[in-house]
Amino acid sequence: MIDITSATTKELVDFYNAQTGKNIKKFRDRATAEQQCAALLKLLGGHVQLPKSKHPKGKLSKPWPFPKEGKEDDQVPDHGKEGKEDDHGLRAAATAQSWADESIRAARTARHHVVADGVEYRSVKAAFEALRLPMSKHVKFRAALKNAASGELVIDDHKFTLIRTEK
Repeated sequence: MIDITSATTKELVDFYNAQTGKNIKKFRDRATAEQQCAALLKLLGGHVQLPKSKHPKGKLSKPWPFPKEGKEDDQVPDHGKEGKEDDHGLRAAATAQSWADESIRAARTARHHVVADGVEYRSVKAAFEALRLPMSKHVKFRAALKNAASGELVIDDHKFTLIRTEK
């Protein structure tokens, strides 16, 4: 069994790369390295030990073997396309479940028009297009406008006011 807290960060990187088939250079920080390796060990059922690297440049000559016992589900996941789809599926299920909360439903279904320079538009995007403002800024501006306490913001000398509309 690997002792994550006493292994060097380089050994944690080597261990992670060997077990996942990835080739990362480093983790963001020591805490992330320990967290990722702990999760990996949990998936492996704690059957893998981390040997001290004696290979030149700290690279491994061959990966450590996966555990031979246990179910196929106990193996380390591929983390390729399937892993991303699984993550997406979990997020999608959580999002779908969150719609049951009435406050979340109300916030998501709320629609807003804007008044810019005295003219009402059906969206911030429509106002940006009509006023020839940079489209690359409209999403960030819309979020700021919704979060503004007064419901009003100015961009390039154009005053925007948020108007909540009924569906």
